[in-house]
Amino acid sequence: MRFNRRDFLRSLTTGSTGCYVSSILPPARLVGAQESGTTLCRVLDESGRETAARIRLIDAQGRETVPVGHPEALEEEAREGDVRFQRRRFSYVNGRFQIPYDRLPLRYQVIKGYEYGIAEGELNQANVRDGVVRFPLQRWSSLNRQGWYSGDIHIHHIAPKTCRVEMEAEDLNVANILTSDFTTDQDLFEGKINHYSSGERLIYVNQEFRNHELGHLCLLNLKRLIEPVKPVQPYHHPLHLEVCDQVHAQGGHVSWAHFPSWPGVENPLDVAMEKLDALEILCVLEPREFPIFMKSVVPDAEAN
Repeated sequence: MRFNRRDFLRSLTTGSTGCYVSSILPPARLVGAQESGTTLCRVLDESGRETAARIRLIDAQGRETVPVGHPEALEEEAREGDVRFQRRRFSYVNGRFQIPYDRLPLRYQVIKGYEYGIAEGELNQANVRDGVVRFPLQRWSSLNRQGWYSGDIHIHHIAPKTCRVEMEAEDLNVANILTSDFTTDQDLFEGKINHYSSGERLIYVNQEFRNHELGHLCLLNLKRLIEPVKPVQPYHHPLHLEVCDQVHAQGGHVSWAHFPSWPGVENPLDVAMEKLDALEILCVLEPREFPIFMKSVVPDAEAN
């Protein structure tokens, strides 16, 4: 999602104070191939500086391989750090990583958001120079220069510190981590921009307010959480209309969550009453599938 830089920053920072100091950890020291039998890999941006990225490695037998120090297997519900997306294993690296020299050759894929070309090919022993391999990335677009920020308004199950590294790797400027009834991170809510932010990478812990029949709302730029935070709102009263009013009274922003695949039954009213600031059109849920929980509201709908 793209935000106009001026308007978004005004909305995001209204009522909050303080400076935003980068706290991202520098790349850890990695020993060279001669010392450890590993190959040092460096991901470089268009200016030749090391940059965070998401990588995938496959060996000659088609098996997934991970950098040294990354878990070989992910937990079933792994939610931050290395990820499995569409059955593919990816590792987040902060500009550099190591791989065992004896695992070469490897097929590789290096990804950094949507405005860099994907670097991919085969990494073999001939690519290694003095124990180091370089993966140069090429930027083909820069909407930042046109006054726009890239951002994600709907993120769960990640700590701000980890989020900062992943933001760098995905080339995101804005990340909204949403605490909710099914998460355990309510204590991370501050009502202001998180201290792991910097001038170009802004993290804010906000809230998803949920009722499985009425619908789900992404509440942004909150100064205080909207009750009930836990459990999920079980009643159809008060309607989301009141939630929207409470958020707007704080100077906040309301977006209808995963609109195509989980529309909820109240959204026509909220749209007609002009209570919504945005609709979330793209998300991880499959919009072509039957809306989740809708059959509990309209039991005959699934049969149609």
